[in-house]
Amino acid sequence: IMGAVQLLPPISFFLVTLLDAFLLIIVVFPFLYIFFFRPMTLNIAERKRAEEAQIRSNELLERMFSLTHVLITYMDLDFNIIRVNRAFAESDNRTLDFFVGKNYFELYPDEDHKLIFQEVLEQGEAYVYFETAFGFAGHPDRGATYWDWSLTPVKDEEGNVIGLILSMLNVTERRRAQDALKRSQQNYESLVNSIDGIVWEADAQTLAYTFVSKQAERLLGYPIERWLKDPAFYYESLHADDRFAAMAFRATAPVENRNQQHEYRMLNAGGELVWLNDLVTVVTEEGVPIKLRGVTVDITKQKQAEEALRNEIVERRRAQEALRRERDFAENLIQTAQMIVLVLDEEGRIIRYNPY
Repeated sequence: IMGAVQLLPPISFFLVTLLDAFLLIIVVFPFLYIFFFRPMTLNIAERKRAEEAQIRSNELLERMFSLTHVLITYMDLDFNIIRVNRAFAESDNRTLDFFVGKNYFELYPDEDHKLIFQEVLEQGEAYVYFETAFGFAGHPDRGATYWDWSLTPVKDEEGNVIGLILSMLNVTERRRAQDALKRSQQNYESLVNSIDGIVWEADAQTLAYTFVSKQAERLLGYPIERWLKDPAFYYESLHADDRFAAMAFRATAPVENRNQQHEYRMLNAGGELVWLNDLVTVVTEEGVPIKLRGVTVDITKQKQAEEALRNEIVERRRAQEALRRERDFAENLIQTAQMIVLVLDEEGRIIRYNPY
């Protein structure tokens, strides 16, 4: 630029300086701005945004670490505790500083768990376990507690394990609730199976059995699976003379939406006739029948007793009729005899005689 200026006619120094300044502003400054100042400014802004994001991320992680109800412990390769969160410290009634530098297994001795920790260090793979029993050495009064826990290796950029993170979630209440529910179910099943009758449940629409108590097998000899899996089983096992009435009874119960009672005959696994009495309850949701629940009682002995009583009554009536005919015959004989007829009691006294 200066060489080109020298070829021009002589001009004042002021104009030369003004021209240089003009060219500097027009050419050099844009060049410096585009290729130097702007990239540097953008880089600084980007770095600042990244730092702010990192700060926000760290703050979020810190809040999560401090406020979560999950117990978290960060330890080195020798299982020395570097840091615990508030939930972990409070679970053992300790301060956060108490745990720093202490060995985890000196605080909570457990050789089985120690082997797992060592395996995670060696293999570099996370370990997860559910509902593990755990006892607090310093708090035997707590009894057994149950935990879902995981052990995760922390790795550097080269993939080397540099630490471990232990996360624990107390599920004792859930486990106790499950155990209580299991005991309740066992008690219920025991009660149902102790009833001297078949407790059952069926779909209100299809009439297919969804539950049958174990008494069914004892009373009738058929395996429970057949009640539940064979749709034709109930119909085929009914006495031929009772099939229509029994099936109609089951079908009308949900339609009429009322509890019912019905007696019918069924053949047991040995082909013997068994009298049964069904007590059926209709279960509804929002007025719509969804289930039938019932108790089927064996009334064979009752029916046999009733039959025996009927036979006895018939025999008694026959005997009474025969005695009446004998008395009528004797009376007629006395009245029509052509001779003197005397009727004596056991002591020889006359109690009856004819008018001859």
